[in-house]
Amino acid sequence: MTNQEIFTKVKNHLLTQNRKATEWGICRYRTTNGLKCAVGCLIPAEEYTDSIELVTVDLLCCGGIRGFDYLKQFDKSFLRRLQVIHDNVAVENWENELKAFARLENLVFDETGTSTNLPPEAA
Repeated sequence: MTNQEIFTKVKNHLLTQNRKATEWGICRYRTTNGLKCAVGCLIPAEEYTDSIELVTVDLLCCGGIRGFDYLKQFDKSFLRRLQVIHDNVAVENWENELKAFARLENLVFDETGTSTNLPPEAA
């Protein structure tokens, strides 16, 4: 996937989900009720394992988890910055942050494919 393809997939996912993927106050790649974070939405179901939870994006992109190499194909700095938006930015500010990210990275922010009409989860 190109950075544009990654960005578009993550943007569409986050703005449609419109909720952080957290459980017990901790961000997760996937929650038990099906929510996914910025990086979690890139991981196919057949590649996902609970053992990656609580492991940083940096470590996952370096193949730091035995048997989990899927994220090694991606630019870890790019993924980390998308993950920061999910983890550290209020849901209601995601769209503006993603637009700023797109400008900074010379990416296209396509308005199609998103649905932000769902209320954000109360923090």
